[in-house]
Amino acid sequence: MEHTLLNYLVRGVFPKFPMITALALAGLLQLAGVEGQAGPSNQERAFTGAGSCASSNCHGGVWAKTGEGIGQDEYTTWAGKDAHSNAFRTLLEPRSQEIARHLGTLAPEKSDQCLDCHALNAISARRAKSFDLTDGVSCENCHGPASAWLGSHTLREWTHEQSLELGMYDTKDLLLRTRLCLSCHLGNEQKDVDHELIAAGHPDLIFELDTFSVLMPRHWREKEGWEGVRRWGVGQTVALGESMRQLARRASGQAWSAWPELADFKCFTCHHDLVLPSSRQSLGFQGRAGTPTWNPSRYLVFRQLVGLVSPSEGKRLDGLIKQLELHLQKAALQREEVAATATQMAVWADGFLPQFQVVLLNEEFTLNLMRAVAAQATEISSSGLRTAEQATLALDTLYHSHRESMGRENQSLDALINQLYQSLQSTSRYDPEEFASLLRQAGQQLKQQ
Repeated sequence: MEHTLLNYLVRGVFPKFPMITALALAGLLQLAGVEGQAGPSNQERAFTGAGSCASSNCHGGVWAKTGEGIGQDEYTTWAGKDAHSNAFRTLLEPRSQEIARHLGTLAPEKSDQCLDCHALNAISARRAKSFDLTDGVSCENCHGPASAWLGSHTLREWTHEQSLELGMYDTKDLLLRTRLCLSCHLGNEQKDVDHELIAAGHPDLIFELDTFSVLMPRHWREKEGWEGVRRWGVGQTVALGESMRQLARRASGQAWSAWPELADFKCFTCHHDLVLPSSRQSLGFQGRAGTPTWNPSRYLVFRQLVGLVSPSEGKRLDGLIKQLELHLQKAALQREEVAATATQMAVWADGFLPQFQVVLLNEEFTLNLMRAVAAQATEISSSGLRTAEQATLALDTLYHSHRESMGRENQSLDALINQLYQSLQSTSRYDPEEFASLLRQAGQQLKQQ
């Protein structure tokens, strides 16, 4: 059974095409307007544009090839099936134009704030003749400026390490890949989706590395099986660390957002109907009623992994979270304390990652992790839609890894995961009790595995 959010490419089998010759590549570089590329630093190297990767003998093949390190259809997959290729065009849509009007800013297709994530917003001095801003989020957004290695990297004797030395970004490294994704899907020192932007109409940001990678869809070859669990864990660890760095920047005044920055808190602390009886009120309040509650979506599901890897680290993380929540209850008065605790948590995440990387991943570990998530059904569901999303994405990824590794399918569990997704379709109609019930049912199925 194909899962709702996991539709994989059918890869074709075709004869091997000859690699493009070095002479032809030299001509390609001249057409791109790039010469003498070995000298500049990576901050000066030129971006050649997605078109420089589009040859059928390079990455523009119609079908993926077998027996090669790459499929040579990467450009085709990106251009035809990847939403990133449509990122710039999204800025021309009525919704984007309306957001700009609400903010009173430039048209989104001319605004650096928008272009920094919806395109390759390189300065003019770094745009080769073949560069096209309207390509959207294209090859060099992720792989780095190609001018120095575009020709050389196709040679048979050329190594990946040589390309890295000339400015290619190492997307094969899970840590670096996740940080790159999060630079837009969360934010960094230059990019920030704050409450003002969300209030103007921009979608709130969520992220889960493995599921999002599949939905691109992937144009690279990835190890399957238990490595999916590895990707999930690395993605969650890095996401928590980077979100804490973002919180520290905001609290310390390093970001342009106002403080307290409401994007760090649960949306539905404020945006909900005032009704009686209220399940929200019956659950009680961790702090003082009426105080915005921190959004723990990047923590509540992830903590189950930490507890399995190291109970002592789990207790340490819980302690830091409680400390952070106490400071955030008085966010206007305790900015320095918020920033300091968030920085501690970011450092903790950096230190936890090597511990997780050496864990032996197998059926027992994966099942225990899924069961641990399902066992927190009430806490996760009552925490809100964003935490429920993370729990659903986690079960999806982990179940897929289990199915791939063990070669068997649990149709009842697969159907429940689909129902969990359905329960998240409307923010206004999200029902914590319904979600918790489905998650508990998933837990019952996992006990039978």
